[in-house]
Amino acid sequence: MIVVLAHITVVAGCEAAFEMAARDLAAATLECERGIRRYEYVRLSEPARYHATLAFDDYDAFIEHQASEHHHVIAGAMRELIAEIRLERVDPVTGCSPLATESDDDGGSGRCLIGPADEEVLAGRREHYRVRYPMDGAPWWGEVR
Repeated sequence: MIVVLAHITVVAGCEAAFEMAARDLAAATLECERGIRRYEYVRLSEPARYHATLAFDDYDAFIEHQASEHHHVIAGAMRELIAEIRLERVDPVTGCSPLATESDDDGGSGRCLIGPADEEVLAGRREHYRVRYPMDGAPWWGEVR
């Protein structure tokens, strides 16, 4: 499993629009993707600050999410609402996080409102996101697992 924490700062005054887009993206992700385990957003105490927790079966499922047509369309529209975003791979602690022990359900039903992109387009996006988000685990995780 790969778990990603997105640290997001939204442009001041754009919080409502961001949350609407985030709801659309979460719904499409959970509905369309088979490798998704968790996809949720929370507001932080600081104004215009959010965290998103994304959990995927594996790295390939993360890349498929990034390259998907619904992510390309919806997240693309969110770019003007986001002042800063940083993705960080995190490691759930066994016995302390349900993400460390979740069952192998398939995530979504496969029904999606935004159709798939051309395979050649998806292949290009996959490579783009593999370079942009390598998601290597922190070396110290192996010492405490």
